[in-house]
Amino acid sequence: ALSDATMLRAPVMRRGEQKKLVRLQRQLAGCRKGSLRRGKVKARIAKLHARVADRRKDWVEKTTTRIASTYGVVAVEKLPTRNMVRTPKPKHDPDHAGHYLPNAKAAKAGLNRGIYANCWGQIAQRLEHKTSASGTVLVEVPAAYSSLECRSCGHSVKENRKSQAEFCCVNCGHQDHA
Repeated sequence: ALSDATMLRAPVMRRGEQKKLVRLQRQLAGCRKGSLRRGKVKARIAKLHARVADRRKDWVEKTTTRIASTYGVVAVEKLPTRNMVRTPKPKHDPDHAGHYLPNAKAAKAGLNRGIYANCWGQIAQRLEHKTSASGTVLVEVPAAYSSLECRSCGHSVKENRKSQAEFCCVNCGHQDHA
């Protein structure tokens, strides 16, 4: 059974697979475009990515089945994942026409990869299907201010979050991992 503090983490590419991917990408860089060998290397890269994707899909299925069969009520935070993974819009530089200001696009790309890798959308979708089939109640909790609200007393203020990782209710003193 999952405890309240358990975080769901989808499987990631293993170290050996990462090394193999790097090797294959180097090999691909040395191939001539349109060549038969390049096509074979691209197919091997695709096969490696497909294996990781299959492992994630299997994990999602097993995890959501376990959650739906173990609990009578399941609460899911209603996150706007489609909005969360949008690329940042370019910011025009007012001093130089035709130039743009830095917009942290690389950092946002890393965050997007993390969101996609943890399968938030798939988990929510599969939980919705499996809870309706098993008779378990699925509750969607609005995302707004959910990280500020105390589980014990329901008090919700900005001061409850000491840091990104710490939660301490100023009303009742309840402490937890944020």
